[in-house]
Amino acid sequence: DSAGGSQATPPAVARLEMHCGGLRLDEARLATLCCWLLVHGPPALAACADNAAPGRRPLAWLDLRGTRIGDAGAARVLSCLEALGVEAERLWLDAAGLTSASAESLRQAVLRPTLRELRLADNSLDDDAVFSVLSASASADEQRRAAAASGGAAALVVALARNAIRDPAGLLERLRRSGIVASLGQPLGQEAASAAADSPRLVLPGLCDQPLAPGGRGGSVAAATDSNGGNGDVRQAHRTEFLMEVLASITETLSAAAAPLPPPPPP
Repeated sequence: DSAGGSQATPPAVARLEMHCGGLRLDEARLATLCCWLLVHGPPALAACADNAAPGRRPLAWLDLRGTRIGDAGAARVLSCLEALGVEAERLWLDAAGLTSASAESLRQAVLRPTLRELRLADNSLDDDAVFSVLSASASADEQRRAAAASGGAAALVVALARNAIRDPAGLLERLRRSGIVASLGQPLGQEAASAAADSPRLVLPGLCDQPLAPGGRGGSVAAATDSNGGNGDVRQAHRTEFLMEVLASITETLSAAAAPLPPPPPP
């Protein structure tokens, strides 16, 4: 600023954004990317931290869809964020080559109340891994509720379409038994703003969109025994309840679409 005789300061980084969707990041390329971030990221992030509220760390949006980085790659990226002092707000890992071995890394990610959206579609996470990740998110419920009161998101959106989940109904029942309120009906991209105690803490779009498999949606349920000690009749009842919830959601959507338009205003 020549008029004031002082040099203008560079604009602070609002958040760290990494857009790598569609790129194939092998181990060497991912290592190079993380090294670059660790070298060049701190100065910009420091400026961001100076302008942020005290005690708040910079946020990150990561788009790693289709990169096939695998379990080790996802763990490396999340460790890189931790080393930078950055907390993920949106983490897109669709078709990233993840298996159930990524459960522990993902558990650590959902423990952060800043995480609002976790996309995990088109991976190979099984029922136990998904339950482990979703149940860990409950630890941050109180902090998310507090964030909602100040305009943040009250719920964590986790997209799980086309994974290795064999029993979506059973997974929902396990969450319910653990005291975790989950919803299937909220589309990805619409964030829950309610901080009420009984409002959903988890929104799971795509949970029912799983490949057909023995014990999964469309599979046989006769005389099956679930991991919680129930019999086939109990498991089938869970599936029936699950499918009724899905059908009710579809019916509500179709009814809204078929509603007549209001009459035009008088001339």
